[in-house]
Amino acid sequence: MTQHTIKSPIPGEVLQGRCHVIAETSEQSVPFRALSLWIDGHETVSGVLRPLLSAEAELETPPVREMLFPINTFLYANGSHTLEIRDCRNSRSEHVAVRFENVISSVSYDPIFELSADATEAGSYSRICASVSPAQEWAAEIQDSHGGSVKRYRGHGAQIDVSWFGHNDAGELADADQYELVIKAIDSEYTLTAGGIIKARA
Repeated sequence: MTQHTIKSPIPGEVLQGRCHVIAETSEQSVPFRALSLWIDGHETVSGVLRPLLSAEAELETPPVREMLFPINTFLYANGSHTLEIRDCRNSRSEHVAVRFENVISSVSYDPIFELSADATEAGSYSRICASVSPAQEWAAEIQDSHGGSVKRYRGHGAQIDVSWFGHNDAGELADADQYELVIKAIDSEYTLTAGGIIKARA
């Protein structure tokens, strides 16, 4: 019988930032891309199979295969979440209940938008949202590929909800390019580089 087991994190563990879920599977015939991590009942990413060592490959009975699943907890709300591994035949691991705890959480933004001098319609700007805990002064900054500041937003509170219409701080339309989102919780001296790229297209 196929068995998938989450080895790390353990039940009740607190996860922060970017981390990995480590799982083991007894199935040798299922391609590793057919196994995926589910969070709160929603499929997220496929795993990366740890290569067999040469000595392991020569064993008559192959060892349990270990897989890594990257997870970005910044994209989720703080609190309790369930992790599960499933394969293409819907064999499942046991649920593992964990907690996500970050100063900046629930980060979302539109990854691609069309530059426009009069950006008023959906698809012509990137809406940036996040939660900040505890409530405090925050800053959201759009940076170019060299780390230079293009547009800054500042505020105070527990929620960030701003829209970048493709203009820089001088009010000029930025170039069609890739930009990175950086969010800072100033009182906590915490900086999050979102890791996602916002593409502004002409």
